[in-house]
Amino acid sequence: LFLYNGRSINFNLNSGVLLPSMEQVRKRINNTNPYSVIAGNPDLIPGRTYTMSFKKSAQGMNMRDITLQTTFTHHPIVRREKYFLTSTILPEYDGYEMPAGSMLHYYENADWAISANLKYQDSKLFDSRSLKTKPFGFSYRISVGAAVNPAYLVDELYRTTDFTANGSANINYTPNERIRFSLQGAVGYSKSSSSISEKVIDAANWNYGLVVKYNPVRLAFMETSFNNSSKLIVGEGTVWSHNFLKLSIGANLMGQRLKLMVEGIDMLNNQSMYSTSVSEN
Repeated sequence: LFLYNGRSINFNLNSGVLLPSMEQVRKRINNTNPYSVIAGNPDLIPGRTYTMSFKKSAQGMNMRDITLQTTFTHHPIVRREKYFLTSTILPEYDGYEMPAGSMLHYYENADWAISANLKYQDSKLFDSRSLKTKPFGFSYRISVGAAVNPAYLVDELYRTTDFTANGSANINYTPNERIRFSLQGAVGYSKSSSSISEKVIDAANWNYGLVVKYNPVRLAFMETSFNNSSKLIVGEGTVWSHNFLKLSIGANLMGQRLKLMVEGIDMLNNQSMYSTSVSEN
């Protein structure tokens, strides 16, 4: 439903249905691990979403837009767990017997969930050929979001409240038609709390990378990229850092509507971790 659709402003309301997957409604038991059994729920009903969004855009050499989106979900599907102290027969699963000390993982409908996101992005194209230099572009994006989601702890339904803030920037430099450099960076912060616990989880993450793309001929391309991704749990003083190097070779076909490529990825130090804390013995 388009409430308003103007030249630079769009305001609409839409609804959708979230159908449960075949895995979520199956009656069959997966007892590969008899003490951690996974099952579906044939009685699941579809969830329904209601989304209201507002977007204001500015077009031209410099593109800018701001988007606000809120989504309310009725009867969302969540995962539940049930622990069995004694051996128990489950008639709803054809009489399967859960051993003592085992856990059953299955799905259930909760009542509601809600999320909201605000995003602002801006891009600028700088063309300074008059200064005998080549053009380059700069873009950045800032977003904040909040969500309240349902979850189960044994038989108790509780809420988790999540807050996120993210920012990213990208610089592109194209010295000629065959080669392009792209420098990317992003930072983010997330905070999560629960209605049944006083513990609050704060986490910061950041990443940066460089991408070089080369087109030796019109159809073929070669691309190599380096990326670093790091995460810090605030208060613990420990940073997990991952680096990878990727090489892609491929071709654009059918007027660039079809891309075929082969990629190789080297996880340079996938298990690296370093600590900012100091201890003495």
